[in-house]
Amino acid sequence: TCEAKYIASTFCAQEIIFVEQLMDEISPIEGIATMYGDNNGAIFISKHSHVGPRTKHINVRYHFIRQLIDEGRLEYKKIKSDDNA
Repeated sequence: TCEAKYIASTFCAQEIIFVEQLMDEISPIEGIATMYGDNNGAIFISKHSHVGPRTKHINVRYHFIRQLIDEGRLEYKKIKSDDNA
């Protein structure tokens, strides 16, 4: 479902930030991390703070991905399911 993909995307974003901080200690890096997903609903929820009947039950802690996108630390782009490996 869209909600499950959104929650999984949040966990992925947390891992991206962890690896980014680790790499930054070794050698400073520049740029914005990009994450790809194949679920339009999850991408929409992560980019918009719209709360509807299907999204109001999602725990606040999973909205961490929105903060990263709003701060410009992460991009979340669409990829075809066939290309998502």
